[in-house]
Amino acid sequence: MKKNILNTKKTAFFSALESRTSNLHGLKECFDKMSVKQAYQVQNDIIKSTDVGVVGWKLGGVNSKTRDLFSVEELYWGPIFDTCILNNPSQLMLDCGEVEVALKFSDNIERIQRNITPVDLSMCIESVALSIEYPHSIFPNVVALGVSALISDCCGSGQCLLGKEIPFDQFSEDVNIKVNIDTVDVEMCSTDILIDGLYQTVCDFINKSLEFGLELKGGQWVFTGGLSECRPYEVNSFVRIESNILPSISYGVV
Repeated sequence: MKKNILNTKKTAFFSALESRTSNLHGLKECFDKMSVKQAYQVQNDIIKSTDVGVVGWKLGGVNSKTRDLFSVEELYWGPIFDTCILNNPSQLMLDCGEVEVALKFSDNIERIQRNITPVDLSMCIESVALSIEYPHSIFPNVVALGVSALISDCCGSGQCLLGKEIPFDQFSEDVNIKVNIDTVDVEMCSTDILIDGLYQTVCDFINKSLEFGLELKGGQWVFTGGLSECRPYEVNSFVRIESNILPSISYGVV
């Protein structure tokens, strides 16, 4: 990475939090009192103070597991910063990741002024790719601190590895995926795990962006939530992620 944005994010987080609370020593109490709206304000402070562009967004709360973990009923999101979306796996600094489907916004996303439905997606999605999202949280156990802590921490924004993209008009939302490590199939997963389906999940995020005044831009990617377990990929192992629709991701972990 051009600069260690993971450390930059940590510094910006505590600076943003300190400006909004006088009790950094009681983080659990602080986050218990913090509303989701206030948590997004902290996140927005971090985005502004890091002075690094936002090149994507990661979604959470889109499957039953994360909704149960954080006791939420709708999705949440965080920014992916410049230099943190990778095509070269040798640039990865993190080792635990989960498989996701990522969609890239076209320039039309900047002209959306009303809520959309899945039939509208073709006008604002340019392409789609397999991805592995590697979260990075400031906290060793963010679940214990709750969803406001997670949102404030940019939803554990870390790094994302992208596979080869295909045009959106060649894509179907029913994606089946096989995770293979050292020639052993370790998991089968699919977009069926997304509570509202892939397309509606993306629409929900776009519609929430209008509600929260979030600035979405053409060329940004939206990582639509974990389909697989978040697992460590150990050094010297060979990883292959295959799909029935999207080009595969294959690499040796270094």
